[in-house]
Amino acid sequence: MNIGTEAAICRQLWVNVLTRAMTDIFAPVTSMDRRRERDEAIAWIGTTDFYRVCAYALLDGTRVAAQVKRRLAQQETGEFDFTEIAPYARRYLDMEGRA
Repeated sequence: MNIGTEAAICRQLWVNVLTRAMTDIFAPVTSMDRRRERDEAIAWIGTTDFYRVCAYALLDGTRVAAQVKRRLAQQETGEFDFTEIAPYARRYLDMEGRA
């Protein structure tokens, strides 16, 4: 395996961490456990660890955090279109047998 391939694999790992956080935030809350996961994921946005994961994923953490906050505000006002993220959320919930 060459360095470029290893770097791509590492980046994908950190992208997956962020994807999981987005799934926890935006997937429907169907239980108290899901609510706790959602609350923990929302609290994680903007932390030092969040920005570190974004940097490892080669993403601008400030921009990602702003987009998440914007979508959360849209969700609270009923303007958020869940269909945009639903396929990703469904895939992760299916993988864990929670859908």
